[in-house]
Amino acid sequence: LNAIGERYKRKPGGRLNIQARFSKNILNVAICDNGKKLTKQNILDLWNDPPGIGLYLAKEYAESSGGGIALLPTNSRGFKTTVIKIPIQQHTNL
Repeated sequence: LNAIGERYKRKPGGRLNIQARFSKNILNVAICDNGKKLTKQNILDLWNDPPGIGLYLAKEYAESSGGGIALLPTNSRGFKTTVIKIPIQQHTNL
């Protein structure tokens, strides 16, 4: 949720697209927006020196759950994407 909130705050009036899919016990969330352009170098800089604690916490949570988070550079339509993958264990009722 932090990743969604940060994207919304930084892009008032822009487009924000959120997709969630559950497949093979993995929750896949893609957050796309048409905000500031993100290059491969920007992505490296963000991982090495994040501007705030939110990205760091999202990464730590995803990885501690056995998943991950990836930032994808701006595509030809002007959208950049954050992809979060979190394994979900199914519980059975006894």
